[in-house]
Amino acid sequence: MEKEKLLKPKTRHSLTRQITLVFVTIMALTVGACLLVNNVFLEKYYTHSKVETLLSVYDSLNSASRGGYVSSEYFDLELQKTSATHNVSIAIITSLFEPVKVYASESHDVLMKEIRSNLSGTITANAVILQEENYILINTTDSVTNLPYLEMLGNLSDGSFFLLRVPLESIKNSAAISNRFLLYTGIGGIIISGIIIFFFTRRFSKPVLELARISKRMAD
Repeated sequence: MEKEKLLKPKTRHSLTRQITLVFVTIMALTVGACLLVNNVFLEKYYTHSKVETLLSVYDSLNSASRGGYVSSEYFDLELQKTSATHNVSIAIITSLFEPVKVYASESHDVLMKEIRSNLSGTITANAVILQEENYILINTTDSVTNLPYLEMLGNLSDGSFFLLRVPLESIKNSAAISNRFLLYTGIGGIIISGIIIFFFTRRFSKPVLELARISKRMAD
């Protein structure tokens, strides 16, 4: 009888540790899988999202150009909001390279230089993401800052040129911040859940083991 009492807590603690270890391992593997997926696909997803944003801005610009309200105050406000919200630099120029609208954190001269460079230079095939009749979407590197950009350039319905550009460095930073946040919350969740599971398992395993011992004594 004394021997049974000595073994009793040891058995319960062993079962509690085993169940807790299984749950914690499953959670750790789940968090690890999420981190792996994030590292592989999150930056690509963000880039794809920015491509969709540029296409949407182009459709808006082209509609305004076709309707003749590019210079309206309402559309001017919409472009300012779009530029600020999505971190998109927007430049519209005439066929004589005279600026019509420019919304960007960079100076006007930088964007004008970029437009002239892209329109007069040769774009390599591996830099092209998407090419249609009136525009081209490319990966490029800024000649001044040497930072990567996603750029769309072409012409609108009224014959004017446009340039849309998004810094890819911000996308990389956003993906890195998201991954760090997931890692920290994942580790915190594993620790807190592990403690909760340990105490709940300890509580519920006690009557189960007690029934097992009673059954064993009755069988003996």
